[in-house]
Amino acid sequence: MAADGRCESEGSREEVAVSCVSGDRTADNWQEYQKAKKAAKKAVAVAKATHYGDVYRELESRDGERYLYRLPKTRHRQTDDIGKFVGINDESGHLLTDRKKALK
Repeated sequence: MAADGRCESEGSREEVAVSCVSGDRTADNWQEYQKAKKAAKKAVAVAKATHYGDVYRELESRDGERYLYRLPKTRHRQTDDIGKFVGINDESGHLLTDRKKALK
């Protein structure tokens, strides 16, 4: 731990806070962990808000209806199980994981 009470390891705030708490379980370390956790939650909330703001702006645009139908289609593709592509190899014997290449 540094002289100013902060952990010297590199990484995200959450990782630094966890490493500080796991070393010494003092009240100061716990407070530092709580502050880092709260800051990380705020950063995630800001990122989500900006992303969803962009999505809503896109939906309200002129081409919003097309975008609306594209959302579930992409969500479905993301949830497709990669296991159904097992056994599909290309000419060189490499496993195909790309949907378009596997369908060819």
